[in-house]
Amino acid sequence: MADDARTIVLLPRFTSLAGPASGSMDVYTDPVNVREFASAQVTGFGGGTVTLQESQDLATWTDVGSVTMTGTQPVTSFATLDTEWVRLKIALGTGVRLTCWVVGQFTLRGP
Repeated sequence: MADDARTIVLLPRFTSLAGPASGSMDVYTDPVNVREFASAQVTGFGGGTVTLQESQDLATWTDVGSVTMTGTQPVTSFATLDTEWVRLKIALGTGVRLTCWVVGQFTLRGP
């Protein structure tokens, strides 16, 4: 790993989640302050749709990008970070049960 990158675990191995008996719901990770980072390479494994969100004020969140994990191979996505905070949103449908993890390599901003 390069000196200008930091590993941040966004969702620990192995996190199990279960959806509601009817309808759907979203699960959110705790926000992570990424002010010092310019970009991220995020890798996840498991099932379901995971969306990276960013916020400047912890009140209004914007989707940066999402991936659908199939559970057969790790999935990697890249994002440019423009705000101070990021978090993950995991969509859970009716009766969905999944186990997953997500880790990011965050690249520091230049001097």
